Amino acid sequence: MGTIKQFLFPLFQEQVHNALNEVDETEFGKLQNNEQRIRYVAKLLANKDLLPRLQPAGSGKKSDFALERRNEGNKLFQKGDFDKAQQMYSASLLVADDPESMCLALANRSAALYNMKQYRLALNDIKELYAIGAYPKHLLYKVSERRARCFLAMDQRLSARDAFRQTMQALDDAKMEADRKTKMRTDVQIMLVMLEKGLLKDAPLPPDTSVKPPALSGGVNPNFPCASDSLRFEWAGAAEGRMARCRSAIRTGDTVLVESPVVAALLHERRHTHCWHCMERLGTSLPCPTCAEVAFCTAKCRDAALGTHHRWECAFLPILRESKASVTCLLALRLASNNNVDKIRAGLSEAEGRDVRLIGEEKYHSHDLSNFFSLVSHSERRSPRDLLQRSLMAHFLLGGLSQGGYFGGKTFLGAELSGDQALIGGALLQALQIAQFNSHEVSELVSRDNDSDPKSLFIGGAVYTTLALLNHSCNPSVMRYHAPGGVVVVRAVRPLQPGDDVSENYGPLWTPCVGEWPLFEDISDNAIRLRCGGCGAAVIFGEEQIAATCLVCGHKTSVLASLAGVADTERKMELAKMRAMDKPEEALDMFIQILEALNKFLATPPCKDFVLCQQAVRKCLLQMGNWFKGR
Repeated sequence: MGTIKQFLFPLFQEQVHNALNEVDETEFGKLQNNEQRIRYVAKLLANKDLLPRLQPAGSGKKSDFALERRNEGNKLFQKGDFDKAQQMYSASLLVADDPESMCLALANRSAALYNMKQYRLALNDIKELYAIGAYPKHLLYKVSERRARCFLAMDQRLSARDAFRQTMQALDDAKMEADRKTKMRTDVQIMLVMLEKGLLKDAPLPPDTSVKPPALSGGVNPNFPCASDSLRFEWAGAAEGRMARCRSAIRTGDTVLVESPVVAALLHERRHTHCWHCMERLGTSLPCPTCAEVAFCTAKCRDAALGTHHRWECAFLPILRESKASVTCLLALRLASNNNVDKIRAGLSEAEGRDVRLIGEEKYHSHDLSNFFSLVSHSERRSPRDLLQRSLMAHFLLGGLSQGGYFGGKTFLGAELSGDQALIGGALLQALQIAQFNSHEVSELVSRDNDSDPKSLFIGGAVYTTLALLNHSCNPSVMRYHAPGGVVVVRAVRPLQPGDDVSENYGPLWTPCVGEWPLFEDISDNAIRLRCGGCGAAVIFGEEQIAATCLVCGHKTSVLASLAGVADTERKMELAKMRAMDKPEEALDMFIQILEALNKFLATPPCKDFVLCQQAVRKCLLQMGNWFKGR
């Protein structure tokens, strides 16, 4: 296959399948492990002249486009539309192909941000401008003075004084009329005198308002550092595998898990609205110095990405995007690009010798690659056709890494793979299988002005090695939301007792499917299911009854007392709903009290009031995670 710039994987897959004969498929089906499969595919593609020679896409940097966007920003700035102006400057910065053009975009954006009173962001841009070091020397006085005034607006007097002193020096190189320069020197000198007379002490910076994950309820589990000590993890047999159960009672709203991902990846379509490294929504952005494909929220994230995954992925990402690769493919690629060959080799080796039935007997760390490679992949249940399809994708990803220099030189893959190439190819194939069953979506709550019903936005995928141990239930006991950096927060949505399963929901809830629930089949519309005050079992009786005897323990339950308690929750429910949008923390406490009352009086599930309250709890909890409030 010749050198290509565009690669559509579905079309490539079809070409390969059309070229296969019965012997090829039979031989592939006999292979026993992932390394064998990836080696076989490499030879197969070479023999049939189907090895893709992927030509790295261009950088996407365009000087004329950068200038055009910067000029558009200048026009918007002159009109006083500073928000749209800074967006244009960001677009210019993304495609700027030389250091001076980048500095000009940063300087202009800092001016727009200053006028928007976004002083921290303006200072970040000025800091980046100085770091690049290509801003015209005769204009440096402008950004130096802006830097001083940002500090002044933040009541950082010492920093403002130093910046004004720097401005005085920068004026030596300024190209302006002598009278204007003299006046500006005088203005700066006045500011310095005023600052010297005042108390030269920086005021405390405003508190950080970014979302912080809550503390674990009940303390930290000694063997599972990201989980609450109220959980225990155990092997429950071949059918249920590893799972979580309650060690001690859990209340609604308790935080049972706070975990950062072992691997995470942003969707391609979010690459210019969210940080490619940490997945936070972009306020302002910084580009990759060599491509226009992605953006970063800070220099810290950019530098971290350039030192790890983006170093190898950069030239390959446009081809990967055009190939229509799914988020599971991105996760597999990121697992490799974030780790070197030796680290992956060690993770695979340790996982291969592990007995997963001994879960809970030793420390389990979220970022341990052996824990990732120990997650279920269902490889033994897959058809040869399924494994071949994933092997082709793994080989495609391996080719991208190889051409990105991951193995030491930017080379195409041949018919014979090196030991390291086969190892990483096998790891990619295993990661593709693991991600299919163990990845979670990373989401963000989005609302617009006057929007009373925020929507959840899918922004990326991640694998959490501890969260992945929780089994599925259509009536889950926990829900999850996300904090910055892809951190997942898992909280209880109903009370749990020691020994209860702690399960999450992978997809469908039971509420739309109540007709399938056997508990509904033999209960007439006129019957009420209350909780026995003695043993907690369900007690069913008609509306005309005032009491009933529990068939389990013999305790008599009063319908009047139970219904009075339920009626009181209806009034509280309306009050809680009114608080939910503007004061979610207060509303959450109210909903939790209602759930506890309903749990006391009603046998659940199924129970409409209980489920509606549970859904309200979920909405409140989602508002405590990543939430973008747009206009």
